[in-house]
Amino acid sequence: MLLSIVFSGYTQNDRKMDHTDVLNNSDVELMASWPSDGPELAWEYEGLGNGYSAPAIDSESVFITGEIDSLGYLFSFNLQGKLIWKVGYGREWTKSYIGTRAAPTVVENLVYVCSAMGDIVCLEKNTGSTSSILNLSMYSLGTSFSLK
Repeated sequence: MLLSIVFSGYTQNDRKMDHTDVLNNSDVELMASWPSDGPELAWEYEGLGNGYSAPAIDSESVFITGEIDSLGYLFSFNLQGKLIWKVGYGREWTKSYIGTRAAPTVVENLVYVCSAMGDIVCLEKNTGSTSSILNLSMYSLGTSFSLK
């Protein structure tokens, strides 16, 4: 898988307070037209493995998952495309459409990710150190649990 990133300058809460995703002209300065070749590629990275998940981007980092040899990995990049860390988090689906499916979720200084086999992992955003691991297959429907 090849990760290509094009930054538009938006931050993680640009969905607006009402979550309509509708931008007004006064919200941000938009280009009147795109260059014929499209926007400039900011950076790219080869070696993510297989996957279908979207990246999570905050003001400092880009997080994306990829499957390599049946294991899911969470990759952390700075906004210039430098790999900061790569951490394995659990087994991924290998029957059909092999690869990761869940986008990571960033909450303050933590990143959460879930494997296709139900492993939910909470990692420290800056270091990738694992703070907790939970497998959903151990719980019945309706059971409450906490990762903190």
